[in-house]
Amino acid sequence: MRDKDIAGIINPMKSLVQRWYLAPIPLARTASEPELLALFHQIGVDNLEGGFAAATEAFAAAKRNANKDGLVLVFGTFPLVSEFLAHNS
Repeated sequence: MRDKDIAGIINPMKSLVQRWYLAPIPLARTASEPELLALFHQIGVDNLEGGFAAATEAFAAAKRNANKDGLVLVFGTFPLVSEFLAHNS
């Protein structure tokens, strides 16, 4: 969400995440992918995947690229987590 401290959320996680997948959320308050890319680069995160037409595409790419015992962590906003749970429960 544009009105949240996105850098404050990402900074503690950036050394723990091997690859970030930017999932689009069609809500007025969400930051756009270009805004997120700029912010991620500004705080030193370059291991990004984007260009997904829907959050489900980002989820699928993350799961496909995770190793056998890898963890896919979905976080950022409740609507995103809700969409993931709706498609993976």
